[in-house]
Amino acid sequence: ISKKTLTTAKENTPIRSGRARRSWTKREGPGLFEVQNSVPYIEQLEKGRSKQAPRGIVKPTVRVITGELKNRRLSR
Repeated sequence: ISKKTLTTAKENTPIRSGRARRSWTKREGPGLFEVQNSVPYIEQLEKGRSKQAPRGIVKPTVRVITGELKNRRLSR
């Protein structure tokens, strides 16, 4: 799940120079993980400032991941 979350966040990040997309990182611990981006303008992108990602990055990413988790649960 953590790898898919990181990949999806990168895919949902708009590209101008590519810096924001390259800046996604993932930290993992026992039973948890964190995906973050430290570029100073990531909050503006999250607020929909880019025409490429008018709905931000996090909400679409969470939507994809929760959809996959639901599908996994249903297929078992």
